[in-house]
Amino acid sequence: MTWNKALIFIGFLVFYRIFNVFLIQSQFDPDEYWQQLEPAYCHVFASGPVEECPGLTWEWKRRPSRTEYTTLGEFIELGLQGPVRSYASILPTLVFYYCIKMFGLDSSWMVSRGPVFLNAILVAASTDWCIWYLSGFIVQSQKKVSIDLQSRIRKWCIYGSLSSWFMGYALVRTYSNSLETVLLSLSLCFVAPELLGNDSTLPSVRRTEIQRASLAFFLGGISCSIRFTSLTAFIPMGIILAFSRSRSILSRMGYLFGVCAFWGMIGLLVTLILDRHMYGFTAVPFLGNFQFNVVEGTCLWEEQTKGRFRCPLSLVLTVGLPVKARDISMDHIHFIGT
Repeated sequence: MTWNKALIFIGFLVFYRIFNVFLIQSQFDPDEYWQQLEPAYCHVFASGPVEECPGLTWEWKRRPSRTEYTTLGEFIELGLQGPVRSYASILPTLVFYYCIKMFGLDSSWMVSRGPVFLNAILVAASTDWCIWYLSGFIVQSQKKVSIDLQSRIRKWCIYGSLSSWFMGYALVRTYSNSLETVLLSLSLCFVAPELLGNDSTLPSVRRTEIQRASLAFFLGGISCSIRFTSLTAFIPMGIILAFSRSRSILSRMGYLFGVCAFWGMIGLLVTLILDRHMYGFTAVPFLGNFQFNVVEGTCLWEEQTKGRFRCPLSLVLTVGLPVKARDISMDHIHFIGT
């Protein structure tokens, strides 16, 4: 695809998701506002102390018993008792609010709807492009598929993304999940030649392999700071990439820890610096999230009291994993009606 066609295609995706926003006139989940717009609004527009802002929920007000530490154990304890949410999850909205306030554009409509349009461009349209980009590597790995069929498959992939009712209904909304989605999608794009493609041995690809992987896991560190469950995607990704490089154990371990883990920690460190500045004390939100949801098991109470569906582990092991294992082990993709 030429640069002109690429720009037209990207412009179409942006236009489509902006149009998508106009079709969403409902509320889906309170987190859309209370975990995104409200905390950003409190920091930019609140007249008093941020902690006293009525729109700030308990996830942002949770505080450790003390904020000083001298040992690693005290640092971990501080993080487990501290806030649950990272400011990395609301950074786009935060910057947007600062800008409209600076230029006097902070009308009620701009404050309430502006972040959704921003999310449609930065998150939803970017995710659509990532799906189209990744589909190219997937179809190229099928050597028996003709060039014409590869093009048709990619078109079906982007059609599936654009026509998905749930992506149209939820991805444009201001959720931390949406930001996590685009960060993971972009990370996959950076390592797609090695992870999905069959051209990873080309000199032009090999020269940039380490740089692309470093950037992918840097974004992974940011994603894990927003939602620690992102580890379930980035840990397998790092292991697969490390073990696909060579048969040398030393080389594999060097890649796994020197590239994947190192740059993931750098991304995490950047968010910790941001949270230290915004909270005014050292906070490790992903540890607070882990403490609240896993150690204390409060998420199970929430599911039971609010009637949220929880998939039992037995169902995952007996149905989910076998089905996914079959999908992964398939050597060919069969298309009906092509």
